[in-house]
Amino acid sequence: MQNIGKLKVHTDSDKIKLAKKMANDISLFLEKKKKQRKNVLFLVSGGSAFLPLDYIKQDVLGEYLTVCVLDERYDKTNKNNNFSQLKKTSFFKKAKSKKVSFFDTSVKSKQSQKELAFYFENEIKNWYRKNKNKIMIATAGIGPDGHTSGIMPFSESKKKFNELFCAKNWVVAYDASSKNKHKKRISTTCTFLKKLNHVFVFVFGKEKREAFANFKENGNINDVPARILKKIKGDIYLDKSLY
Repeated sequence: MQNIGKLKVHTDSDKIKLAKKMANDISLFLEKKKKQRKNVLFLVSGGSAFLPLDYIKQDVLGEYLTVCVLDERYDKTNKNNNFSQLKKTSFFKKAKSKKVSFFDTSVKSKQSQKELAFYFENEIKNWYRKNKNKIMIATAGIGPDGHTSGIMPFSESKKKFNELFCAKNWVVAYDASSKNKHKKRISTTCTFLKKLNHVFVFVFGKEKREAFANFKENGNINDVPARILKKIKGDIYLDKSLY
């Protein structure tokens, strides 16, 4: 089966089987890095991309691993942010029991959106500087509008998109009020995503058909931000009906 950019394609018509396939591949990847004594930063995407996490084998987890979300929703109640959703998964419980470290992106008392973005970026950069024998991986999804990692389309302004997501920052805070119901976003950028060593992408459901078709095409990243994923070595797990 042909690759899509740097992504190796895997398909299945059963969502659970596809999630288990992705989880098994992540487990094998982590097991290898654990044996190699690598330090791994594992960034996880929200939404449907959470599903495979619960099937990751517990015995591959350990102190060598640090986990955080790939992007965050700024929510002072901490009810709808991605980290709170991650904490509800069985993966989180298994990881805690194996002494995996986490970057907690819950909103602290009186913490502004920009302050949370600054904290998140510093956590990643400090980990990156501290660990020489390091690997960074992520799970990702593709939204019905073609967004990924909280990076929304900016078809109206390539310049604004580049200023936000293609400059020096690894994490940015911005207002997506005209683009998504979760308005206040804290997102890892294209600049950061290009530093990933491997990405595992999960795409399932007929509502993703148009977005996936646009993703496959060559074109501007500001129109379909998920196109950045084709530039990263990895695997994509697809609803068979989309391919």
